[in-house]
Amino acid sequence: MVTPPHQFCNTFFFFFCYSALNCATITKKKKSVAKEANCAPSYFMRMFRETIGSTFIEYLNDYRLTISARLLKETEESVLEVAMGVGFDNLSYFNRCFKKKFQITPRKYRKEG
Repeated sequence: MVTPPHQFCNTFFFFFCYSALNCATITKKKKSVAKEANCAPSYFMRMFRETIGSTFIEYLNDYRLTISARLLKETEESVLEVAMGVGFDNLSYFNRCFKKKFQITPRKYRKEG
């Protein structure tokens, strides 16, 4: 069954809230994300981009980076622990994404915070 366009936002936000609560285990591929949203992967990605204005991965990474910035300021967890805790399973990729978003490395962000 394909999710009708008018139900896409509700389906997406339900899924995203679920994902956010379980972000440490949200290393899902497009196919499984679409399956949970009850639609085809190409439809899910197209509707997501049209509705939100960015790709699912960009949106999810932005959310994870926002949470990681808060954790770097509020906890003593290592950068690796923070990265893994928010769902990045590659520290180098996390560092690149973090620097692209905040124009500073996670380590410097913590020191300056």
